Amino acid sequence: MPSRRDAPASAKADYSTAGRGGGLTSGAGWAKIRAMAAIPARIVLRPWEIKHLFDFAIRLYRLNFVPMFLAMAMVQLPLSLIGLPFWLQLSGLGFDVQEWQARGEMPGPDFWYAHSDLLWWLIVMIPGALAYQLLVMPLGNLTCAKLGTQSLLGEQWSFGQAFRFALTRYWPTQVALATFFLPLVVVSVFVLLPVLGAQLAGSSVGVISTALFALFMIMLAGAATSLMWFRFFPALFGIVQCSEPPEGPGIFAQGVWYLKRSYGLTQGYFWRLLGLLLLLYFAINMVQQGFNNTVNLVVSLAQAGMAGQTMGEGLISAMEAQDPLAYALILVLGILVSLVFLPVVLSFQVLLYFDLRCRKEGFDLLHYLRGEQAS
Repeated sequence: MPSRRDAPASAKADYSTAGRGGGLTSGAGWAKIRAMAAIPARIVLRPWEIKHLFDFAIRLYRLNFVPMFLAMAMVQLPLSLIGLPFWLQLSGLGFDVQEWQARGEMPGPDFWYAHSDLLWWLIVMIPGALAYQLLVMPLGNLTCAKLGTQSLLGEQWSFGQAFRFALTRYWPTQVALATFFLPLVVVSVFVLLPVLGAQLAGSSVGVISTALFALFMIMLAGAATSLMWFRFFPALFGIVQCSEPPEGPGIFAQGVWYLKRSYGLTQGYFWRLLGLLLLLYFAINMVQQGFNNTVNLVVSLAQAGMAGQTMGEGLISAMEAQDPLAYALILVLGILVSLVFLPVVLSFQVLLYFDLRCRKEGFDLLHYLRGEQAS
């Protein structure tokens, strides 16, 4: 595998001098980088610092805001709108329970029977939502990843171009996802077999003990899977698939190769990736929660004003369960906000992938030399 040491000394010297010449924002530094790199001056391929990763993720998103938003809306919005009736019913249940508690009473069997349709919603929605995410979400991720990749390499693609490309990498990505989650599924099935055996034997003590052990093992396997996600995220989100041609004669071999490629790229950088991605998720979650709380407060104050209540009463109602109509408004706005922020996460991950390639393989120098040879 090539590295940064493979490039000529003159190229490395020119590159490092251009990158340090007064900083990335200096006029001389930009001029020299633009002269030797066949990519936009907005984002220059090189090993980036943390501040550059966050800055360039926003810039990459700005270059592709409309197509990236469409890609996320294409896969997320239908699922969110289908699940809206369930969340409305759940909100109505919480509102009714709160009214019972305000009267000092507890709901009886008739009350819970009247809301038993929520159970069927759960039975249908949870497996359906999981299947939808596994089947459709890779298309949105691949489309966004391809848009970001092409912009980073100096070529703007339309939504249609990126979507058509995503279809060509869809099945290898599905194989990579299935292979990644297969150990968790196997462990879950294996540890649940003793619970079934204890149930058939009629041992209540055995059922409880084996069920607790199975729950602990599943949680442990889930935690390990979550940690390993940081080693395989380039393949699970289709970033490697959008940047490198597959190896292998079949779809299964290609999907496994993408997992191996991700594992090799992230080797030695686990803690850096873990810290950066957790920081990104925390920052975005804080913004989303702040937006949702602000909308909740505004809706509550507006309702209090229309009902002739004081501002203090409106603030108190904001901390209580919302009526279904207000909850629906807050939920719809939250969905739209999440569609705006999801491409930021993927743009950041695209930058991390190229950052790894620049650090481990000298991709930036090789890209520059290929551009020089082509010119």
